Amino acid sequence: MGFYNSTEKNKKLNWTDLTSISQFSELTQSGKKILIFKHSTRCIISKMALNQLEETWSGPQENIYFLDILNHRDISNRIAEELKIIHQSPQAIVFQRVEVLYHDSHANISTSAIEKNLK
Repeated sequence: MGFYNSTEKNKKLNWTDLTSISQFSELTQSGKKILIFKHSTRCIISKMALNQLEETWSGPQENIYFLDILNHRDISNRIAEELKIIHQSPQAIVFQRVEVLYHDSHANISTSAIEKNLK
């Protein structure tokens, strides 16, 4: 059993589950600024990073996506390939088309930097 699953998401954020490569492809073509939070339900560090992000979030409620990497490693690999960043977990990525505006991982994930890059 994991530390976090998609049915227990914090109600403060309007997460959309990222569940397919085609869905990710649609996001890269949308032209919108997108946040993807990559999370491992078996990792306490990932849980702590997720909690910190959710507790301090005051940003937009749209275009924020949650990726469970244990169930969707193929999507995580595609993200790394298309956005040219190294896979990590936990990891927060803000991008528009295939341009990465922000990415960081573990304790370096910054809610304020994410929110700034989503504007």
